Amino acid sequence: MDELRKLFYTPGAPTGAAALRKLLKKEGVDLSLEIVKDFLTSKSSHQIHRKKKRLNLNVARTQAPFDVWESDWLSLGHDAHPKSNKGCAHILICVDKFSKMVWAVPVKTVDETSITLAMREIIQDSLSRYGMRPNKLLTDAGGAYKSAKWKKLMEEYNISHSVVYMVYEAERSVKTVKSAIGRVLTQRGDKKWIHVLDNLVKMINKGEHRGLQMSSNEAIKHPLAALKNLEQYWSKIKQPEPTVFKVGAHVCTRVDKATFTKGHRGTFSNEVYKITHVFPLANNYHSHRYALEGIRSRVFNYNDIMETDDPVTIVQKKKKLLDRLQKHARKELREMEVTAPLPTRLRSEKTRPNVKGIRPKGTFLHVEI
Repeated sequence: MDELRKLFYTPGAPTGAAALRKLLKKEGVDLSLEIVKDFLTSKSSHQIHRKKKRLNLNVARTQAPFDVWESDWLSLGHDAHPKSNKGCAHILICVDKFSKMVWAVPVKTVDETSITLAMREIIQDSLSRYGMRPNKLLTDAGGAYKSAKWKKLMEEYNISHSVVYMVYEAERSVKTVKSAIGRVLTQRGDKKWIHVLDNLVKMINKGEHRGLQMSSNEAIKHPLAALKNLEQYWSKIKQPEPTVFKVGAHVCTRVDKATFTKGHRGTFSNEVYKITHVFPLANNYHSHRYALEGIRSRVFNYNDIMETDDPVTIVQKKKKLLDRLQKHARKELREMEVTAPLPTRLRSEKTRPNVKGIRPKGTFLHVEI
């Protein structure tokens, strides 16, 4: 073990268990592969930089069309050319998770008003063509999806809106639409893409999908046949979980890397969390999900975490209980009228002495209890 420890801390030494064992064997030290693996597992530096292969775990999505939609927006960047496309530089994308049907509406900006109007247009198009609208809509945590206008739209059409960590189907459709627009601009040799967007989306919806074995249009017309094909495909690509973590296990979380992230950055976080809850399997096509102490807004699967022997570094902070006087003070603070300084134009006129707004920095409110 001393030779293994010395070799592990040698700069430039192999990081894999098999490679370490072969190098030790050449030096006259014969250790089993299990001993080398256990040694590497106990070292946090190896765990953080270890490459963990992603398994295809959660292959099931939904069982019927118009049950769950995903939405995201794409920015065309240098290919936007807003002056040649009626001022539009972004596209709102919606995808039906069952049929993979795609909707795309160009927008000028990604503020709450533009995104809400574009989403209303997509819902109305779905109602006019198919007489159906989604039961549930999944989006990321963008600011446009948290506005009062957006919430009012969801209530108007009785749609359940949920914020998730990543919208996989929408992200894939964003890539498809963006690459198709790039090809069109190259073929045509101009900067106009807004006039061909509708035909481009129609052709995408006519294409056959590997899992459905039919197009999106056909999947909506024949949902039972599409579901049968999907179940066969899910059973084929589903990979079993190598292990199921238990409550109380210490784990590191996978670090989200961008395309050009430096290679020496760790694959997993330096922070160590404790598993507080293991969710049961929803069906045969899903994997176990885990809740971690200190992270409330997200659940993890086997691909997202790595078990470690290091002590926990992130602990859930306990909520401080407020007594009666503190609760009363907080209530009065919320109800008090907060004023902001008048704009320069109005300071001399004194026409609006009571302008409501946000309390400026550096000022405090005094409440007598």
